[in-house]
Amino acid sequence: MQEVSKEEGLLLEMDFSAQELRDLGAWPYGHPDILEVKMEELTARPYEGFVRIFEFLGLLDEGESYSARRRIGLFVREMLNRASFRYRWLRWLRRPMSVPGELLLGRVWDHRFEKKARRRRGEEDPRSHYRKGQPGDWRNHFTEEHVAAFKEKFPGLVEKLGYSWEAELHTV
Repeated sequence: MQEVSKEEGLLLEMDFSAQELRDLGAWPYGHPDILEVKMEELTARPYEGFVRIFEFLGLLDEGESYSARRRIGLFVREMLNRASFRYRWLRWLRRPMSVPGELLLGRVWDHRFEKKARRRRGEEDPRSHYRKGQPGDWRNHFTEEHVAAFKEKFPGLVEKLGYSWEAELHTV
């Protein structure tokens, strides 16, 4: 990728990611047992997005505080669960676990953009995997050629995912 222009690199990335993009088009959207979350929603509002995910998965335990006693109980339950997966004869110990939201959201905080990238969201580092941390920045890089290539290779995908090329491109 470093040997080609940015414009050509984006076209090559479309080819490289073609299978994943086709899989997005073939996904059975709207299934009641599957929570669909857009990445830009998680990027823009990570706490709200992850609370929604944790609630959907039944992981939140809002009934108890995260006291020292509760922490010890969670640790013991986690160790028993781990042992039950490692040693089949301990399967009877396996129990579903709910966790205080405080603990789960602490993990979201630990993995926030600012900590991973070591800079503020919106400050760009084009060499970093955590380039900018803002959703929708693709609009600043896609040309008409890129849009045409995407439409040709993946017809109807943008609309199927709930977007519109015109609406997306006019927000630039």
